[in-house]
Amino acid sequence: MTVYETIFIAKPSLSDDELSGVVGKVRGVIEKHGGEILKTENWGKKKLAYEVRKEKKGAYVFLRFQGPGGVVAELERQYRVEDTVIKFMTIKCDPKLLAEELAREAAPAHAVAASPVAVAAPSAASA
Repeated sequence: MTVYETIFIAKPSLSDDELSGVVGKVRGVIEKHGGEILKTENWGKKKLAYEVRKEKKGAYVFLRFQGPGGVVAELERQYRVEDTVIKFMTIKCDPKLLAEELAREAAPAHAVAASPVAVAAPSAASA
């Protein structure tokens, strides 16, 4: 299956519970059509670069999922129907870049745990 990333911007007036409900709907659409959620991140409310549907701010949500191509068509159809989503984008991930990112995320955790902490002695110049 192909890996996709989608970002949608929801209206900033939504409460945390309402935003969770929208994310739940998106997750449900993906899973219903044979997809699997790999990662979900709520990036919070940010200022938009330009006004979209008379909104100057928006709540950004990122999802990475894998699934068949039909999932994307249905997901984007649901975005268009949902009044609380003001903007969205879905892209197909490059497998090489995805592998590099996953390796980068895993490497620091191992490096921090394996490397001893070095403590520098105070120098005479700083005194």
